[in-house]
Amino acid sequence: MDERDATVVALPSTRGFPAGTPLEMRAVYPVPWLAVLQLTGEIDMSTCGAMGRWVESHPAERVVVDLTEVDLLAACGARRLAEVRETLRNRGSELCVVVSGDPLQEQILRVVGSFDLYGSVVSACRGGEDFRPPGPSTLPPGRGGGGAGRGRVSG
Repeated sequence: MDERDATVVALPSTRGFPAGTPLEMRAVYPVPWLAVLQLTGEIDMSTCGAMGRWVESHPAERVVVDLTEVDLLAACGARRLAEVRETLRNRGSELCVVVSGDPLQEQILRVVGSFDLYGSVVSACRGGEDFRPPGPSTLPPGRGGGGAGRGRVSG
């Protein structure tokens, strides 16, 4: 994706939260039906609510959430993304998540919900190639494959 051809609808903004963890959120609409949402920083208890509301506010048919610059994805952030996915699905939109390559980030997302995970923004925008299927191949050595599939965890 060439940002020179895209329409930027929200400039980078760092929000200070009580715990001091910044989260930068930026939206780009390369075409009207596609929103690419770039997140940078930490998604934890102090930022996951605002992040979820912000992602839900984008009315595109396909919403791509880019987590490649996220340093920390807490379980509450992954759960909030699962809620966002359901909200988008109910309105006829689809959520695609681009992961950073951090095996723990992928594992948290796979345990919390059945996300469509991609290795790059381009593949998520196209919606097919480079899809990361669930399974033990994405886990770090020695972590095993039990429970790392597309299952849900209650609670």
